[in-house]
Amino acid sequence: MGKWRRARAPIGRLNEGHADPAAEIVTTLLTQWSGHIASGVRQMQEAGLVRPTLSPEQMAAAVGAGIQGGVQVVRSTGRIDHLEAVLDLVLDHLRGLAHSN
Repeated sequence: MGKWRRARAPIGRLNEGHADPAAEIVTTLLTQWSGHIASGVRQMQEAGLVRPTLSPEQMAAAVGAGIQGGVQVVRSTGRIDHLEAVLDLVLDHLRGLAHSN
């Protein structure tokens, strides 16, 4: 994950100069959502359902970003297949981690 930061990728600048009055609310909600996802991953780790080396925070970030992207595609195109694909991949990844112990 740090490799993108070290490369100084311009993706972090996408939000520069765009004052959005809803940004603080969205940020708060995404932070809460990520916390809930990370908590769920930790619970799965404690139950032995996924390997303990999995980073709950990284998984939460990936899930959140994937869902947000999928939702944006739905809103833009009316097509749900992108959102379904990301959800399927995330769940398959988690299931696969259970068998990789």
